[in-house]
Amino acid sequence: MTLGTAIYTIVPDSPLRGIGPATQLCMTLPPSYKRIDPGTNQPDFDLIARPDGGHVSMQVTLIAPNGRVDTLAAGGLEIGQGQHACYMKWVTRDLNRRYQRIEIRATDTLTVTSIDWRSEERYAWL
Repeated sequence: MTLGTAIYTIVPDSPLRGIGPATQLCMTLPPSYKRIDPGTNQPDFDLIARPDGGHVSMQVTLIAPNGRVDTLAAGGLEIGQGQHACYMKWVTRDLNRRYQRIEIRATDTLTVTSIDWRSEERYAWL
């Protein structure tokens, strides 16, 4: 799928449980994308380098049924089966925390092959 400057909204069939303490959303990137700062050539969690030389930042927000918005910060890059741009937030453990919608926006176009959400031991492919 291609993400861009328009908000990409994911509405799960049932609210996601965000019990904490860590809530994380990871996007699998094609191998040609890198997490490198163009000025220092060092890893950068906020920027994703596209194959065409452009750079993209992402904004990820979780929306609760009561309208509360939690923004997830760039949390890292996981390497494994593909590479994953991850966004996360540490929260107080709350067994009742739910999210009804995820919104993702990029500063430019970006291709992702899958998106997954995690909170503690909870895990869901989206």
